[in-house]
Amino acid sequence: MRRFFITVLLVFTSLYANAQGRTGKIFILGDTSANKYYTQTFGTFYGNVIESGSILPAAISNYDAILLFTSRSAADTLSYGDQLRTIDYLKNGGRVYVQGFPLLHGDPGASIDTLWHFLGDESEFCEAIEVWWDAYSGIDSEFTKGITLTWTHSDPLQFDGEPCGMGGNLIPVFLEHEGNDNIDDAVAWRSFDPTIKAVLGMHDLPNIFYDRLLCGYFGLCTDIVKESNLRETPTLRLVTTGTQTTISTSMQAGTLDVFNSLGVSVLCVPTVQGGTNVRIPSTLPAGAYFAVLRIASGTACQRFIQLPK
Repeated sequence: MRRFFITVLLVFTSLYANAQGRTGKIFILGDTSANKYYTQTFGTFYGNVIESGSILPAAISNYDAILLFTSRSAADTLSYGDQLRTIDYLKNGGRVYVQGFPLLHGDPGASIDTLWHFLGDESEFCEAIEVWWDAYSGIDSEFTKGITLTWTHSDPLQFDGEPCGMGGNLIPVFLEHEGNDNIDDAVAWRSFDPTIKAVLGMHDLPNIFYDRLLCGYFGLCTDIVKESNLRETPTLRLVTTGTQTTISTSMQAGTLDVFNSLGVSVLCVPTVQGGTNVRIPSTLPAGAYFAVLRIASGTACQRFIQLPK
């Protein structure tokens, strides 16, 4: 169980105003205590229909989104048949959020992992180090961009836990910052396949994340105030999941170049309006590299290490 010691919570900045209307019907799936807690949590900001239960409804197509809050034992209650029904639901335009860790059961062929593999979760890991966290930040242009939430850690000698993560066909969308190491850890991902409207989260996240998930990504809100046209400072973030490094860029279109330690360009990728996620090729030799982002309003550069495969 991870522990948080938060003494000061600074107000986050957001490029979106609160949505004015909720239009979707959602179902919260979990055990009894989880259903009660998350129904109350979502009820504080999502005013439309919220239903819950410990069994997947027979007519899941009647719901605009399914939110699954699970642990390893709870995941076992989602039968193979229910997993296939959930996959069909997604293929027909459904929306799914899954929160919990670990999800995988170790056997690559295990039927209990069928849904997780479909969503893109192919591997999971925990690092054998103790860290503490002091910030959240959103990096996905579709719904989390602009979220910044920070707090003051009360005791730098008191650690929160081990950084863990997921790997596979996933794109990081939400980061948690290690205050002691100055490293960002991904704690939420969306499926790499854009036709699959699914997001996976590691643990409880702030309400602004859930609000953006339902409104910005699942599209279940009306009258959302879109982003302003302020001049943007070029930014790029590097997220390493196992041996896979992903670079997330600013929302303006531009060019991303990656140079090796000799200054030779090894990758050049155009970035698009709305932000771009670029996976660093696993074929690059291990060593130090520099990512350089150029957009109309300026340039940003960041060094990173490509780990041995």
